[in-house]
Amino acid sequence: MTEKGRTSESGKSKSMTTRVSAGTGDFFRAGLSGLSGAVWGVWTAGFVSLAWLVREFLYPFLGAATPFGLIFLPAILGASWCFGRNAGLLATALSTAAGAIFLYHAEGWTARTVIVLDLFLLISLASAFALASIRRSRDEALKREEMASRFAAVVDSSEDAIIVKDLDGRIREWNRSAERLFGYNRQEVIGQSIEILMPGGRMDDWKKILGRLIGGERVEHFETQRRTRDGRILDVSLTVSPVRDRDGRIVGAAKIVRDVTADLEARREADRTRELFLGTLGHELRNPLNAIAVSVHTLKRRTPEATQPILARILGSTDRMSRMIDQLLDFTRSRLGGGIPLQPTPGDFASICRAAADEIEVLYPGRIRFSAEGDLSGRWDADRLHQVLANLLSNAFLYGAKGEPVGLTARGDGASVRVDVTNRGPAIAEDALSMIFDPFRRGPTATGRSGQGLGLFIAHEIVLAHRGEISVRSDPVEGTTFSVKVPR
Repeated sequence: MTEKGRTSESGKSKSMTTRVSAGTGDFFRAGLSGLSGAVWGVWTAGFVSLAWLVREFLYPFLGAATPFGLIFLPAILGASWCFGRNAGLLATALSTAAGAIFLYHAEGWTARTVIVLDLFLLISLASAFALASIRRSRDEALKREEMASRFAAVVDSSEDAIIVKDLDGRIREWNRSAERLFGYNRQEVIGQSIEILMPGGRMDDWKKILGRLIGGERVEHFETQRRTRDGRILDVSLTVSPVRDRDGRIVGAAKIVRDVTADLEARREADRTRELFLGTLGHELRNPLNAIAVSVHTLKRRTPEATQPILARILGSTDRMSRMIDQLLDFTRSRLGGGIPLQPTPGDFASICRAAADEIEVLYPGRIRFSAEGDLSGRWDADRLHQVLANLLSNAFLYGAKGEPVGLTARGDGASVRVDVTNRGPAIAEDALSMIFDPFRRGPTATGRSGQGLGLFIAHEIVLAHRGEISVRSDPVEGTTFSVKVPR
Protein backbone atom coordinates (compact mmCIF):
# COMPACT_ATOMS: atom_id res chain seq x y z
CA MET A 1 0.00 0.00 0.00
CA THR A 2 1.27 3.52 -0.77
CA GLU A 3 1.99 6.13 1.92
CA LYS A 4 -1.03 8.07 0.75
CA GLY A 5 -3.18 4.96 1.06
CA ARG A 6 -1.91 4.23 4.54
CA THR A 7 -2.59 7.83 5.54
CA SER A 8 -6.13 7.60 4.17
CA GLU A 9 -6.78 4.30 5.96
CA SER A 10 -5.34 5.78 9.16
CA GLY A 11 -7.61 8.81 8.84
CA LYS A 12 -10.65 6.57 8.29
CA SER A 13 -9.66 4.45 11.28
CA LYS A 14 -9.28 7.51 13.50
CA SER A 15 -12.60 8.89 12.26
CA MET A 16 -14.33 5.56 12.95
CA THR A 17 -12.74 5.39 16.42
CA THR A 18 -13.91 8.93 17.14
CA ARG A 19 -17.49 8.10 16.06
CA VAL A 20 -17.54 4.87 18.10
CA SER A 21 -16.14 6.73 21.12
CA ALA A 22 -18.70 9.52 20.78
CA GLY A 23 -21.52 6.99 20.32
CA THR A 24 -20.37 5.00 23.36
CA GLY A 25 -20.27 8.20 25.42
CA ASP A 26 -23.79 9.12 24.33
CA PHE A 27 -24.98 5.58 25.15
CA PHE A 28 -23.55 5.66 28.67
CA ARG A 29 -24.87 9.18 29.30
CA ALA A 30 -28.33 8.08 28.17
CA GLY A 31 -28.00 4.97 30.35
CA LEU A 32 -27.07 7.00 33.41
CA SER A 33 -29.96 9.37 32.79
CA GLY A 34 -32.35 6.42 32.40
CA LEU A 35 -30.91 4.76 35.50
CA SER A 36 -31.47 7.97 37.47
CA GLY A 37 -35.09 8.07 36.28
CA ALA A 38 -35.55 4.39 37.11
CA VAL A 39 -34.21 4.97 40.63
CA TRP A 40 -36.67 7.70 41.57
CA GLY A 41 -39.46 5.80 39.78
CA VAL A 42 -38.79 2.73 41.91
CA TRP A 43 -38.66 4.81 45.09
CA THR A 44 -41.89 6.56 44.17
CA ALA A 45 -43.62 3.24 43.54
CA GLY A 46 -42.24 2.09 46.88
CA PHE A 47 -43.77 5.09 48.68
CA VAL A 48 -47.16 4.38 47.10
CA SER A 49 -46.87 0.64 47.83
CA LEU A 50 -46.12 1.39 51.48
CA ALA A 51 -49.25 3.58 51.63
CA TRP A 52 -51.20 0.71 50.06
CA LEU A 53 -49.97 -1.68 52.78
CA VAL A 54 -50.89 0.81 55.50
CA ARG A 55 -54.38 1.09 54.03
CA GLU A 56 -54.71 -2.73 53.90
CA PHE A 57 -53.59 -2.95 57.50
CA LEU A 58 -56.15 -0.38 58.69
CA TYR A 59 -59.09 -1.63 56.57
CA PRO A 60 -60.06 -4.58 58.83
CA PHE A 61 -60.39 -2.14 61.73
CA LEU A 62 -61.96 0.88 59.98
CA GLY A 63 -63.71 -0.71 57.02
CA ALA A 64 -65.14 1.71 54.44
CA ALA A 65 -64.22 4.62 56.71
CA THR A 66 -60.51 4.11 56.05
CA PRO A 67 -59.31 7.58 54.81
CA PHE A 68 -57.28 6.60 51.73
CA GLY A 69 -56.54 10.27 50.93
CA LEU A 70 -54.77 10.90 54.25
CA ILE A 71 -52.82 7.66 53.80
CA PHE A 72 -51.62 8.27 50.21
CA LEU A 73 -50.97 12.02 50.53
CA PRO A 74 -47.77 11.52 52.62
CA ALA A 75 -46.44 9.23 49.86
CA ILE A 76 -47.05 11.97 47.30
CA LEU A 77 -45.43 14.61 49.52
CA GLY A 78 -42.44 12.37 50.23
CA ALA A 79 -41.84 11.64 46.52
CA SER A 80 -42.18 15.35 45.65
CA TRP A 81 -39.75 16.44 48.35
CA CYS A 82 -37.16 13.74 47.75
CA PHE A 83 -37.18 13.50 43.94
CA GLY A 84 -38.95 16.57 42.57
CA ARG A 85 -42.07 17.41 40.60
CA ASN A 86 -42.05 14.45 38.16
CA ALA A 87 -41.84 11.96 41.02
CA GLY A 88 -44.72 13.79 42.73
CA LEU A 89 -46.84 13.55 39.58
CA LEU A 90 -46.09 9.82 39.28
CA ALA A 91 -47.02 9.28 42.93
CA THR A 92 -50.25 11.25 42.35
CA ALA A 93 -51.18 9.09 39.35
CA LEU A 94 -50.48 5.83 41.19
CA SER A 95 -52.27 7.00 44.34
CA THR A 96 -55.33 8.15 42.37
CA ALA A 97 -55.49 4.78 40.61
CA ALA A 98 -55.25 2.98 43.96
CA GLY A 99 -57.95 5.22 45.43
CA ALA A 100 -60.21 4.53 42.46
CA ILE A 101 -59.83 0.78 43.06
CA PHE A 102 -60.62 1.09 46.77
CA LEU A 103 -63.65 3.32 46.24
CA TYR A 104 -65.03 1.14 43.46
CA HIS A 105 -64.87 -2.01 45.59
CA ALA A 106 -66.36 -0.17 48.57
CA GLU A 107 -69.12 1.91 46.92
CA GLY A 108 -69.06 1.34 43.20
CA TRP A 109 -69.09 4.23 40.73
CA THR A 110 -71.25 6.98 42.21
CA ALA A 111 -71.31 10.74 42.09
CA ARG A 112 -69.70 10.80 45.52
CA THR A 113 -66.89 8.51 44.30
CA VAL A 114 -66.10 10.80 41.37
CA ILE A 115 -66.16 13.92 43.56
CA VAL A 116 -63.88 12.34 46.16
CA LEU A 117 -61.41 11.22 43.47
CA ASP A 118 -61.47 14.67 41.83
CA LEU A 119 -60.83 16.42 45.13
CA PHE A 120 -58.01 13.99 45.97
CA LEU A 121 -56.46 14.54 42.55
CA LEU A 122 -56.62 18.35 42.85
CA ILE A 123 -55.24 18.38 46.39
CA SER A 124 -52.47 15.92 45.42
CA LEU A 125 -51.44 17.90 42.32
CA ALA A 126 -51.39 21.18 44.25
CA SER A 127 -49.37 19.59 47.04
CA ALA A 128 -46.90 17.98 44.62
CA PHE A 129 -46.31 21.22 42.72
CA ALA A 130 -46.07 23.33 45.89
CA LEU A 131 -43.66 21.01 47.66
CA ALA A 132 -41.52 20.53 44.55
CA SER A 133 -41.35 24.33 44.16
CA ILE A 134 -40.36 24.75 47.81
CA ARG A 135 -37.68 22.10 47.40
CA ARG A 136 -36.33 23.75 44.24
CA SER A 137 -36.23 27.14 45.96
CA ARG A 138 -34.41 25.58 48.89
CA ASP A 139 -31.87 23.93 46.56
CA GLU A 140 -31.29 27.19 44.69
CA ALA A 141 -30.83 29.03 47.97
CA LEU A 142 -28.33 26.41 49.09
CA LYS A 143 -26.46 26.74 45.77
CA ARG A 144 -26.39 30.53 46.08
CA GLU A 145 -25.18 30.22 49.64
CA GLU A 146 -22.49 27.77 48.56
CA MET A 147 -21.40 30.04 45.69
CA ALA A 148 -21.36 33.04 48.01
CA SER A 149 -19.31 31.05 50.50
CA ARG A 150 -16.83 30.05 47.80
CA PHE A 151 -16.66 33.61 46.50
CA ALA A 152 -16.07 34.91 50.02
CA ALA A 153 -13.29 32.34 50.46
CA VAL A 154 -11.66 33.45 47.19
CA VAL A 155 -11.94 37.12 48.17
CA ASP A 156 -10.59 36.44 51.65
CA SER A 157 -7.61 34.46 50.33
CA SER A 158 -6.75 36.95 47.55
CA GLU A 159 -3.27 38.44 47.70
CA ASP A 160 -4.74 41.80 46.61
CA ALA A 161 -6.69 44.00 48.97
CA ILE A 162 -10.41 43.92 48.09
CA ILE A 163 -12.75 46.59 49.43
CA VAL A 164 -16.48 47.02 48.76
CA LYS A 165 -18.12 50.44 49.34
CA ASP A 166 -21.62 51.82 49.00
CA LEU A 167 -22.39 54.99 47.07
CA ASP A 168 -21.81 57.09 50.19
CA GLY A 169 -18.26 55.79 50.42
CA ARG A 170 -18.98 53.60 53.46
CA ILE A 171 -16.90 50.41 53.65
CA ARG A 172 -19.05 47.26 53.48
CA GLU A 173 -16.47 44.52 52.84
CA TRP A 174 -12.81 44.28 53.79
CA ASN A 175 -10.67 41.17 53.18
CA ARG A 176 -7.58 39.93 54.99
CA SER A 177 -5.17 41.38 52.43
CA ALA A 178 -6.73 44.80 53.09
CA GLU A 179 -6.05 44.24 56.79
CA ARG A 180 -2.40 43.41 56.06
CA LEU A 181 -1.97 46.31 53.63
CA PHE A 182 -3.58 49.11 55.64
CA GLY A 183 -3.29 47.82 59.21
CA TYR A 184 -7.01 48.09 60.09
CA ASN A 185 -8.92 44.95 61.04
CA ARG A 186 -12.35 44.29 59.57
CA GLN A 187 -14.34 45.28 62.66
CA GLU A 188 -12.64 48.68 62.77
CA VAL A 189 -13.48 49.76 59.23
CA ILE A 190 -16.89 48.24 58.39
CA GLY A 191 -19.29 51.17 58.21
CA GLN A 192 -16.48 53.73 58.22
CA SER A 193 -15.94 56.25 55.43
CA ILE A 194 -13.30 55.38 52.83
CA GLU A 195 -11.79 58.78 53.64
CA ILE A 196 -9.86 57.17 56.51
CA LEU A 197 -7.49 55.86 53.80
CA MET A 198 -7.24 59.14 51.88
CA PRO A 199 -4.11 61.24 52.35
CA GLY A 200 -4.26 65.01 51.93
CA GLY A 201 -4.79 66.05 48.35
CA ARG A 202 -6.49 62.77 47.40
CA MET A 203 -9.95 63.40 48.85
CA ASP A 204 -11.51 63.89 45.40
CA ASP A 205 -10.37 60.48 44.12
CA TRP A 206 -13.58 58.73 45.17
CA LYS A 207 -15.77 61.37 43.50
CA LYS A 208 -13.83 61.05 40.23
CA ILE A 209 -14.06 57.26 40.30
CA LEU A 210 -17.74 57.31 41.25
CA GLY A 211 -18.53 59.61 38.33
CA ARG A 212 -16.89 57.19 35.91
CA LEU A 213 -18.68 54.19 37.46
CA ILE A 214 -22.11 55.83 37.20
CA GLY A 215 -21.33 56.44 33.54
CA GLY A 216 -21.03 52.66 33.14
CA GLU A 217 -17.24 52.65 32.96
CA ARG A 218 -14.96 50.15 34.71
CA VAL A 219 -11.91 51.91 36.15
CA GLU A 220 -8.66 50.02 35.61
CA HIS A 221 -5.13 50.74 36.85
CA PHE A 222 -6.00 54.05 38.44
CA GLU A 223 -2.75 55.09 40.14
CA THR A 224 -3.06 57.13 43.31
CA GLN A 225 -1.96 57.10 46.95
CA ARG A 226 -3.49 55.76 50.17
CA ARG A 227 -2.64 56.15 53.86
CA THR A 228 -2.13 53.23 56.25
CA ARG A 229 -3.12 53.10 59.90
CA ASP A 230 0.41 54.07 61.01
CA GLY A 231 0.48 57.08 58.65
CA ARG A 232 2.61 55.65 55.86
CA ILE A 233 1.72 56.77 52.32
CA LEU A 234 1.50 53.97 49.76
CA ASP A 235 1.50 54.22 45.97
CA VAL A 236 -1.39 52.01 44.84
CA SER A 237 -3.10 50.90 41.63
CA LEU A 238 -6.90 50.60 41.76
CA THR A 239 -9.25 48.52 39.64
CA VAL A 240 -12.85 49.45 40.43
CA SER A 241 -16.04 47.78 39.19
CA PRO A 242 -19.67 48.78 39.87
CA VAL A 243 -21.80 46.67 42.24
CA ARG A 244 -25.40 46.36 41.02
CA ASP A 245 -28.63 45.19 42.66
CA ARG A 246 -31.11 42.78 41.09
CA ASP A 247 -32.66 45.58 39.05
CA GLY A 248 -29.30 46.53 37.56
CA ARG A 249 -28.93 49.75 39.54
CA ILE A 250 -25.46 50.68 40.78
CA VAL A 251 -25.44 50.49 44.57
CA GLY A 252 -21.72 50.51 45.29
CA ALA A 253 -18.25 49.71 44.07
CA ALA A 254 -15.85 46.77 44.44
CA LYS A 255 -12.23 47.83 44.47
CA ILE A 256 -9.04 45.80 44.06
CA VAL A 257 -6.08 47.64 45.59
CA ARG A 258 -2.53 46.69 44.67
CA ASP A 259 0.52 48.17 46.37
CA VAL A 260 2.84 49.43 43.60
CA THR A 261 5.22 51.39 45.84
CA ALA A 262 8.09 49.00 45.08
CA ASP A 263 7.30 49.04 41.35
CA LEU A 264 7.30 52.83 41.21
CA GLU A 265 10.54 52.98 43.16
CA ALA A 266 12.08 50.53 40.71
CA ARG A 267 10.81 52.72 37.87
CA ARG A 268 12.35 55.80 39.47
CA GLU A 269 15.62 53.94 39.91
CA ALA A 270 15.50 52.94 36.25
CA ASP A 271 14.97 56.60 35.32
CA ARG A 272 17.95 57.60 37.43
CA THR A 273 20.05 54.87 35.84
CA ARG A 274 18.95 55.97 32.39
CA GLU A 275 19.86 59.59 33.03
CA LEU A 276 23.24 58.52 34.42
CA PHE A 277 23.85 56.35 31.39
CA LEU A 278 22.91 59.08 28.93
CA GLY A 279 24.96 61.65 30.77
CA THR A 280 27.98 59.35 30.87
CA LEU A 281 27.60 58.44 27.20
CA GLY A 282 27.34 62.05 26.14
CA HIS A 283 30.20 63.23 28.35
CA GLU A 284 32.67 60.37 27.90
CA LEU A 285 32.30 60.13 24.12
CA ARG A 286 31.65 63.70 23.06
CA ASN A 287 34.45 65.32 25.02
CA PRO A 288 37.23 63.24 23.41
CA LEU A 289 35.69 63.87 19.98
CA ASN A 290 35.60 67.61 20.65
CA ALA A 291 39.27 67.48 21.70
CA ILE A 292 40.14 65.63 18.48
CA ALA A 293 38.22 68.16 16.36
CA VAL A 294 39.89 71.17 18.05
CA SER A 295 43.32 69.57 17.69
CA VAL A 296 42.76 68.84 14.00
CA HIS A 297 41.64 72.42 13.33
CA THR A 298 44.81 73.64 15.06
CA LEU A 299 46.98 71.29 12.99
CA LYS A 300 45.29 72.45 9.76
CA ARG A 301 46.64 75.94 10.36
CA ARG A 302 50.19 74.72 11.08
CA THR A 303 50.81 71.79 8.72
CA PRO A 304 51.84 71.81 5.07
CA GLU A 305 49.36 71.50 2.22
CA ALA A 306 50.25 67.86 1.57
CA THR A 307 48.81 66.73 4.90
CA GLN A 308 45.54 68.70 4.57
CA PRO A 309 43.56 65.84 2.92
CA ILE A 310 44.46 63.54 5.82
CA LEU A 311 43.26 66.09 8.36
CA ALA A 312 40.07 66.63 6.34
CA ARG A 313 39.36 62.89 6.48
CA ILE A 314 39.92 62.91 10.24
CA LEU A 315 37.47 65.82 10.62
CA GLY A 316 34.92 64.04 8.41
CA SER A 317 35.19 60.90 10.51
CA THR A 318 34.85 62.97 13.69
CA ASP A 319 31.66 64.57 12.36
CA ARG A 320 30.21 61.17 11.44
CA MET A 321 31.02 59.80 14.90
CA SER A 322 29.40 62.83 16.51
CA ARG A 323 26.24 62.26 14.47
CA MET A 324 26.26 58.57 15.39
CA ILE A 325 26.50 59.48 19.09
CA ASP A 326 23.59 61.89 18.70
CA GLN A 327 21.53 59.12 17.04
CA LEU A 328 22.44 56.61 19.73
CA LEU A 329 21.46 59.08 22.44
CA ASP A 330 18.13 59.76 20.76
CA PHE A 331 17.55 56.03 20.24
CA THR A 332 18.36 55.26 23.88
CA ARG A 333 16.06 58.00 25.17
CA SER A 334 13.20 56.68 23.04
CA ARG A 335 13.66 53.02 23.95
CA LEU A 336 14.01 53.76 27.67
CA GLY A 337 10.80 55.77 27.74
CA GLY A 338 12.26 59.25 27.92
CA GLY A 339 11.17 60.29 24.45
CA ILE A 340 12.88 62.82 22.20
CA PRO A 341 13.46 66.12 24.08
CA LEU A 342 12.03 69.18 22.30
CA GLN A 343 12.59 72.92 22.57
CA PRO A 344 9.71 74.41 20.55
CA THR A 345 9.84 78.03 19.44
CA PRO A 346 7.68 80.05 17.01
CA GLY A 347 8.83 79.71 13.43
CA ASP A 348 8.07 79.15 9.77
CA PHE A 349 8.17 75.64 8.35
CA ALA A 350 9.25 76.97 4.97
CA SER A 351 12.48 78.19 6.58
CA ILE A 352 13.09 74.75 8.08
CA CYS A 353 12.56 73.14 4.67
CA ARG A 354 14.92 75.58 2.91
CA ALA A 355 17.65 75.06 5.51
CA ALA A 356 17.43 71.28 5.16
CA ALA A 357 17.39 71.52 1.35
CA ASP A 358 20.45 73.84 1.33
CA GLU A 359 22.36 71.38 3.53
CA ILE A 360 21.66 68.39 1.27
CA GLU A 361 22.12 70.30 -2.00
CA VAL A 362 25.79 70.73 -1.15
CA LEU A 363 26.13 67.05 -2.11
CA TYR A 364 23.41 67.05 -4.79
CA PRO A 365 23.41 70.56 -6.32
CA GLY A 366 20.29 71.71 -8.17
CA ARG A 367 18.36 68.46 -7.70
CA ILE A 368 15.80 69.45 -5.03
CA ARG A 369 12.48 70.82 -6.28
CA PHE A 370 11.06 72.81 -3.36
CA SER A 371 7.58 74.39 -3.23
CA ALA A 372 5.54 75.89 -0.38
CA GLU A 373 1.80 76.61 -0.19
CA GLY A 374 -0.39 78.28 2.43
CA ASP A 375 0.34 79.44 5.96
CA LEU A 376 3.35 77.54 7.32
CA SER A 377 3.72 79.28 10.67
CA GLY A 378 3.61 77.41 13.96
CA ARG A 379 5.54 76.42 17.05
CA TRP A 380 8.04 73.55 16.74
CA ASP A 381 11.55 72.45 17.56
CA ALA A 382 13.16 73.68 14.33
CA ASP A 383 16.44 71.80 14.80
CA ARG A 384 14.67 68.49 15.34
CA LEU A 385 12.40 68.91 12.31
CA HIS A 386 15.45 69.99 10.29
CA GLN A 387 16.98 66.63 11.36
CA VAL A 388 13.88 64.78 10.11
CA LEU A 389 13.83 66.49 6.70
CA ALA A 390 17.58 66.16 6.19
CA ASN A 391 17.30 62.43 6.84
CA LEU A 392 14.37 62.02 4.43
CA LEU A 393 16.12 64.02 1.71
CA SER A 394 19.37 62.06 2.12
CA ASN A 395 17.48 58.77 1.89
CA ALA A 396 15.62 60.00 -1.20
CA PHE A 397 18.92 60.53 -3.02
CA LEU A 398 20.58 57.37 -1.68
CA TYR A 399 17.70 55.05 -2.54
CA GLY A 400 16.12 56.89 -5.48
CA ALA A 401 16.92 56.77 -9.19
CA LYS A 402 20.36 58.15 -9.96
CA GLY A 403 20.29 61.62 -11.52
CA GLU A 404 16.55 62.16 -10.84
CA PRO A 405 15.37 65.22 -8.84
CA VAL A 406 13.74 64.95 -5.41
CA GLY A 407 10.52 66.79 -4.58
CA LEU A 408 10.09 68.72 -1.32
CA THR A 409 6.60 70.16 -0.83
CA ALA A 410 5.23 72.00 2.23
CA ARG A 411 1.54 72.83 2.64
CA GLY A 412 -0.38 74.64 5.33
CA ASP A 413 -3.44 72.52 6.08
CA GLY A 414 -5.78 74.04 8.67
CA ALA A 415 -4.49 73.25 12.14
CA SER A 416 -1.46 71.35 10.82
CA VAL A 417 1.38 71.53 8.32
CA ARG A 418 2.27 68.72 5.90
CA VAL A 419 5.57 68.09 4.14
CA ASP A 420 6.10 65.51 1.38
CA VAL A 421 9.49 64.21 0.20
CA THR A 422 9.19 62.35 -3.13
CA ASN A 423 11.77 60.48 -5.20
CA ARG A 424 11.63 58.37 -8.34
CA GLY A 425 13.11 54.92 -8.48
CA PRO A 426 12.46 51.33 -7.39
CA ALA A 427 9.46 50.83 -5.13
CA ILE A 428 9.99 49.71 -1.54
CA ALA A 429 9.02 46.07 -1.04
CA GLU A 430 5.65 45.51 0.67
CA ASP A 431 7.16 43.55 3.57
CA ALA A 432 9.76 46.29 4.15
CA LEU A 433 7.09 49.04 4.30
CA SER A 434 5.51 47.56 7.44
CA MET A 435 8.78 47.80 9.40
CA ILE A 436 10.49 50.73 7.73
CA PHE A 437 10.41 52.88 10.90
CA ASP A 438 11.77 50.10 13.12
CA PRO A 439 15.32 50.58 14.43
CA PHE A 440 18.23 48.85 12.73
CA ARG A 441 16.24 48.17 9.56
CA ARG A 442 18.46 48.96 6.59
CA GLY A 443 18.14 48.65 2.86
CA PRO A 444 20.81 48.60 0.12
CA THR A 445 21.37 51.91 -1.67
CA ALA A 446 21.91 52.36 -5.35
CA THR A 447 25.66 52.52 -4.71
CA GLY A 448 25.71 49.35 -2.61
CA ARG A 449 26.18 51.20 0.69
CA SER A 450 23.71 50.94 3.55
CA GLY A 451 22.56 53.26 6.32
CA GLN A 452 22.89 52.68 10.05
CA GLY A 453 19.23 51.83 10.45
CA LEU A 454 18.42 54.50 13.06
CA GLY A 455 17.63 57.55 10.94
CA LEU A 456 13.99 56.75 10.12
CA PHE A 457 13.32 55.44 13.61
CA ILE A 458 14.55 58.69 15.15
CA ALA A 459 12.62 60.72 12.55
CA HIS A 460 9.49 58.80 13.54
CA GLU A 461 10.12 59.50 17.25
CA ILE A 462 10.72 63.23 16.62
CA VAL A 463 7.43 63.51 14.71
CA LEU A 464 5.60 61.63 17.49
CA ALA A 465 7.12 63.98 20.06
CA HIS A 466 5.49 66.83 18.09
CA ARG A 467 2.17 64.87 18.32
CA GLY A 468 2.30 64.42 14.57
CA GLU A 469 2.44 61.46 12.20
CA ILE A 470 4.82 60.20 9.52
CA SER A 471 3.87 57.77 6.77
CA VAL A 472 5.20 56.32 3.51
CA ARG A 473 3.70 55.12 0.25
CA SER A 474 5.62 53.57 -2.60
CA ASP A 475 4.93 52.16 -6.07
CA PRO A 476 6.94 51.88 -9.31
CA VAL A 477 4.90 54.53 -11.15
CA GLU A 478 4.46 57.31 -8.57
CA GLY A 479 7.74 56.66 -6.79
CA THR A 480 8.23 56.81 -3.02
CA THR A 481 6.79 59.59 -0.86
CA PHE A 482 7.42 60.15 2.86
CA SER A 483 4.78 62.43 4.41
CA VAL A 484 5.20 64.32 7.69
CA LYS A 485 2.18 65.99 9.28
CA VAL A 486 2.53 67.99 12.52
CA PRO A 487 0.07 70.25 14.34
CA ARG A 488 0.92 73.92 14.49
